[in-house]
Amino acid sequence: MTVTDVAHKSITITRTVKIDTTPPAAVMLTPPAAFTCVNGSAYVIGGTATDPNAGSGASGVATIAYNLDSTSWTNATWTDSSGGANTSGNWSATLAGLAE
Repeated sequence: MTVTDVAHKSITITRTVKIDTTPPAAVMLTPPAAFTCVNGSAYVIGGTATDPNAGSGASGVATIAYNLDSTSWTNATWTDSSGGANTSGNWSATLAGLAE
């Protein structure tokens, strides 16, 4: 960006912008398979997530959310394991009020 006044004095300011086009990766560890049967009114789901651009100015994992029976999205609990960069960690959520 360059700004010039009427006396033809100018200043130039530059910025480098990195565009992160690579999506994060996520793994669901609990339950271990699709269509797991549960017994009870609550069940814990969880897994891991990473931003594959870690170490190269990765934007980091912002949220992990789940949707139960096509209801609204709910954020899971995120625990960062990358020292504050949010580029890798674990997530979990308790699904409550389960019924047949």
